[in-house]
Amino acid sequence: MFERNELYKVYKISVPIIDMLVPYWSLYIRVGGIDIIDSIELPEEYSAIKDLCVNIYGEYKRDREINVKNKDELSVAQESVCNQILHILKDYIIKSICSRDNFNNTFKDHILFIVHKDDSLLCVTKGCDSKKMTSLLGKFLKKSNPILLLLKAIDSKKEGGFDDMINKGIYDIEAERALETADIRCIYSPIYYRTDFCSSEDKYTTYNLDSSEFWLNHNLLKEFQDEKLEGIDKVIGFSRKSYDSILSFDGICLENSIIPLVSDFKELYPHNLNAIWRELRNGVYHHKSECADCQIFKSNEEQKVFLELAKSEDVTNKLSYLVNNLFIPQEHIDKIDGMENCFNDVTIVDGLSELDNYEFFSSHNDEDKPFIGIHKKDKAGSSAYKLLHYIYKKDNKLSNIRGHNNINKCKSKIAKVLKPNLAFYYLLRYYEDFFSLVLSEIKQETGNIIDFVANQNLRINNRENEVDILAFNGADIYMIELKTNLTIDYIVSYQKKCNTWLQHNSEIASNLKFLIVGNFGSDTLNVCGEKEECDGYNVARPNMNGCAYDFSVPLTGNNKLECFTESSFEKLKSKLTKILIKDEVTSN
Repeated sequence: MFERNELYKVYKISVPIIDMLVPYWSLYIRVGGIDIIDSIELPEEYSAIKDLCVNIYGEYKRDREINVKNKDELSVAQESVCNQILHILKDYIIKSICSRDNFNNTFKDHILFIVHKDDSLLCVTKGCDSKKMTSLLGKFLKKSNPILLLLKAIDSKKEGGFDDMINKGIYDIEAERALETADIRCIYSPIYYRTDFCSSEDKYTTYNLDSSEFWLNHNLLKEFQDEKLEGIDKVIGFSRKSYDSILSFDGICLENSIIPLVSDFKELYPHNLNAIWRELRNGVYHHKSECADCQIFKSNEEQKVFLELAKSEDVTNKLSYLVNNLFIPQEHIDKIDGMENCFNDVTIVDGLSELDNYEFFSSHNDEDKPFIGIHKKDKAGSSAYKLLHYIYKKDNKLSNIRGHNNINKCKSKIAKVLKPNLAFYYLLRYYEDFFSLVLSEIKQETGNIIDFVANQNLRINNRENEVDILAFNGADIYMIELKTNLTIDYIVSYQKKCNTWLQHNSEIASNLKFLIVGNFGSDTLNVCGEKEECDGYNVARPNMNGCAYDFSVPLTGNNKLECFTESSFEKLKSKLTKILIKDEVTSN
């Protein structure tokens, strides 16, 4: 398969609460005597715990009165009852600190989900390395302050004057100790759905957790799954082994969602193609580019209006007259009537010496004023003047000064070029947005039978492969390459990529389908594949410059790469619906 990303980490931690409490408990027993147990005060909601302390200590006192003990026997009995009471108080303290408020105050930015039982914490984290998790755990202990809770319980008369007694540094030490012995798992899986797996329940052990035993961070969970989990009061932990503790869980069920808690989860639990799509859909295989220049593209209003205009076939037919996806030459300017607000009038200059491979655009200008000046900073490698060209307009013609009294011919032509915001948008992003808009309508109109995601950067052998669109129809995964102007060179290059992907994804090779789609196509496509004139393809279309192509080329095995061009919104919608929506496909 493609190389995976770590999406989150799972920390299975035992927090040594008792180790923090023992020194303070022992000190109070030594100074105040065992009878301080009689003074224990707890909040009203923990009255059952206080009653338990009272009963245990009452039994101790009755036994002490009935059965006269020697010094050693008495010491053993006292130590036993003290330990019992401390462990009961520990349970009270754990319940107190493991509250939603305490979790929210510390973990809301980094932890998605916590299961807590006794002194164990199972934490599903986002972007937390061990150092960060240690810091968060230390912060949590300081804010919840279990030592303070103990001291308030056994010495209520002190009324909060415990600060000088509590060494806050102990929390950092215990946090470090807890992480040293923690089971830390890197998770390369998304949050799945139950329907992604086909394991029978008799293959694993389950354990029901009520609302007092877990905490959900709804805000962070939204980044990982779509299911609404507000008001959930029960989750299920499960494991292939017998239930030992929450630390033995392989995963957690949240209604219809499954959170994996072990790295090899998918290998342990039989899965279907939906699980693979969930991974692709949620970025398991998407490696964000580290390039500093790679920024998230956001369309401006002018580009959004242009995209909406392009839903009209009349508009896209007009765009078919673009040369180099950029300008309308003079002989076709009349073809874009009604779209003048998308273009600027320019003069194009080409054929300049030492710049043969360049075209220069300039707005119309007044007589006898500079049109284009081209100055070379460094003369090295050239015998020409550093001022290579100085072009100006005279007698409604362009003149090109190439030195003293030396005027060269200058080729120029009138054209309409896409406005700056639209020019780069059309070249770099327009067709991807156009295609995604078509898929969105298909998805909506067919009841979400299909799903798709754009701009995935997949990696094989540490080499990145950008995929413009990944689509899923419940039966197959489609890997789609998009081109503004499709050429034979693009097809050959993509053909090689597809063969590599098939080779490295044998697990799902039979369910991988490949498309390369162009807004328009170059004449080089005339020599590609076997073409049939049907459904308006491979034949000239009225009002459009050229034709739309449709053919396929072979891939390794019995696979094929479907190639076609389509600029019309409605025709593309119809074409993709026929490809993606098949009789045997059902909603995932």
